[in-house]
Amino acid sequence: NSAGSLLQTLSSQPWDATTMWEMQLTTSGDTTIIVHEDFMMKKLMRTGATSFTINDFVFETHSSGYPRYQPYYKFADEIVTLTPSGTSGSITLTTSADYWTSAHNGSVVRYKGKEIDVTGYTSATVLQGTVRETLAATTADTDWDENVFSAANGYARSVSFHPRRLWFGGSRDLPNFMFASKSNAFFNFDVGTGLDDESIQGNLGQDEVNNIMHLH
Repeated sequence: NSAGSLLQTLSSQPWDATTMWEMQLTTSGDTTIIVHEDFMMKKLMRTGATSFTINDFVFETHSSGYPRYQPYYKFADEIVTLTPSGTSGSITLTTSADYWTSAHNGSVVRYKGKEIDVTGYTSATVLQGTVRETLAATTADTDWDENVFSAANGYARSVSFHPRRLWFGGSRDLPNFMFASKSNAFFNFDVGTGLDDESIQGNLGQDEVNNIMHLH
């Protein structure tokens, strides 16, 4: 606003007088993405000459409601197995070693590539969940992972639009990883089969773990 006057107040936001100085943001057209490792990425939209809306960043979803096109990663040790108690409906998810925390409530876990919404925490080895995609089996298996951006694992630390993609650089628990959306699909992070226009995800190939703090 050229007059420098207040246009709108957006209340009940997750930042405070300390974390606001640690936030990063990027803008393309009428959309601004705001990030901080301690809270879900935010999408600030300019909806009119003097009006704005702000909401949690939402990853694109298949028209059927699943899968959700977001980054996934196995944070637990590779040898840790996951055993679902059923293939559909409400089930329990049991790991072969202590791993879960109460912060996993609300996360998304994938077993052999199929999504389960976490609905409750029982213990360090047991979660409750609701199956979104029918599971292939109920046997203990190391082929499982969870959504990268969550209360349990932290959120994106830096962000940039470049070019025709949205990039997230580093997160609290994956500090040296980069995540890029599909080309011309800023909310779709589906790696697919690795085609030129699909999501790019991976860590920096260095001999030490560095924290990605900014993207330029």
